[in-house]
Amino acid sequence: MATPRATIGTILNTVNDAAGMVSTTLNTVTTGVNMLSTYVKDMAEEQRIRSIINKDSFIEIAAEEAGMADATRKVQILEFCSKSPAHAEHFNNAYSRVKSLLAETK
Repeated sequence: MATPRATIGTILNTVNDAAGMVSTTLNTVTTGVNMLSTYVKDMAEEQRIRSIINKDSFIEIAAEEAGMADATRKVQILEFCSKSPAHAEHFNNAYSRVKSLLAETK
């Protein structure tokens, strides 16, 4: 039969082991949170740098894209109108009609 002293010792060892497991678990959670925090800080810094670069080139890229779209559209209109006098006439009539409709909405 176990003596009361041995029983108390066993209980204290169990409590000590449980406290050690809780401490290890909390350390693991803390490490995970720190890793996540570092990752988020790194991503925020990368985004800040990308934003600086994007702002620097945004106006130029937007102007180039708009210019290309405008030029492409004008070339397509010229190609369409050059197919025949009828193509040109129908385009000019439709264009004038639409511009007139839009002028009325101002």
